[in-house]
Amino acid sequence: MQIAIGLIGILIGIVMLNWLSFKGWNMAYIAIVCAIIVAILNVMNPQAAYVESFMAGAANILTMTYPVLLTGSLFAGVFSLSGAAVTIARALLKLFAKKGVQGNRGCWVVSIVSIVFFVLMLLGGVDGMAVQVAILPVIISLMKECNMTRKGIPLLLMAGYSAGAVPFAPHMLNTIPMTILGTESGAFAIPGIVAGIAGLVICIFYSGNYFIRMKKRGENFQSMPNDPNSDEDMERPNVLLSLLPLVVIFLLFNLAKLQISICLLIGTAFVIPLYWKWIRLAAGSERPIEALKSQLNKAVGTSGSVALSICAVVGFAAVIQQTDVFNMIAGAMVGDGSGSIFMVALIVAVCAGITANSIAGLQVSLAVMAEKFMAAGVSAAALHRVASAAAQTLDSLPTSAGVVMAHQISGVKLKDGYLPVAVVSIVIPAIRTLILCIFYLIYPGWV
Repeated sequence: MQIAIGLIGILIGIVMLNWLSFKGWNMAYIAIVCAIIVAILNVMNPQAAYVESFMAGAANILTMTYPVLLTGSLFAGVFSLSGAAVTIARALLKLFAKKGVQGNRGCWVVSIVSIVFFVLMLLGGVDGMAVQVAILPVIISLMKECNMTRKGIPLLLMAGYSAGAVPFAPHMLNTIPMTILGTESGAFAIPGIVAGIAGLVICIFYSGNYFIRMKKRGENFQSMPNDPNSDEDMERPNVLLSLLPLVVIFLLFNLAKLQISICLLIGTAFVIPLYWKWIRLAAGSERPIEALKSQLNKAVGTSGSVALSICAVVGFAAVIQQTDVFNMIAGAMVGDGSGSIFMVALIVAVCAGITANSIAGLQVSLAVMAEKFMAAGVSAAALHRVASAAAQTLDSLPTSAGVVMAHQISGVKLKDGYLPVAVVSIVIPAIRTLILCIFYLIYPGWV
């Protein structure tokens, strides 16, 4: 009987956490309330559950994620202020739109430019949410020119996220498994790259066809009063200077083997003098040092808010981990660790769905299963890559911070824009994970 009540308590906690978050309540405090409910219904000491389990879980993930979130936000803030992000987007547009953007061609060009831009930014260490903000003015400008439905903006803002889990990416989805499993950034490299390219191609194919279908239905672009503008006449760094910091961060992370937050900190220190001319131009009538300070302060606030939400979710998950019900279910799923690599993907996906966050889901799931699966002979490299990919599946439920933000900044209601978002951020990442699992079954010794 108590097992059933405990399970109900966990389900109530998860549903409340997701529903209240969806309604706009801040994760930082609702996670505490939900964790206490889980503790009470699982006959745990609420005080011990909060002080010991919740706070320990939150503190553990904080030390792992906050330095990366902070330095990544600082770098993204300066990079965006300089106009370098827009330069790269415009360069991609020139590359793929040599024959114009008329008719259906525009649907393909906008899809390719948006997704490839997102991938380049993530591979350069820029946080995904910062990329959303950076690319939005360009997407709106292009979609307006091509008369593409506004409902597709969230799709384009979410389609490139999976690049964070590919080999060599200076992203937490790649660095967390490195810390826990002791693997390299390029673990399971060839299968990871093949699966990543396959996912990218499928995303572009789906996005282009989605916009073509919408055009045939007569759905056109609708402007909104608060749409951001992409100033065509503003002077910006050239494309080589714009790409240089991203390349530097990528090389520092993969060749110099520096910790990712150090790479991003160096990148930020590098771009301020490199882009000072364009920062001054972007500041306009404002003093450039004040514009820079404002941008950096904003970046600190953003990273702190995201880190707090992640910590709260992991703290909630840490309380669940202490329940008898969870340990019974997790024990049955993991078994002796000799289960299929598909079970690894399932466990990670479920944890990502519970926490509505890929980073939190990855941290929680690896803590539970990694030791047993590796002890049973599962390759650490494959575990790393499959877990990273699987974390990007059920993390994109409607309560996901990235999903909510994509709809908010684009002015699209969740009910209007979520279905194609689910395809590119749940279904296609699941296909990519499946490809990795099949690779491992065929070549289990591949590292």
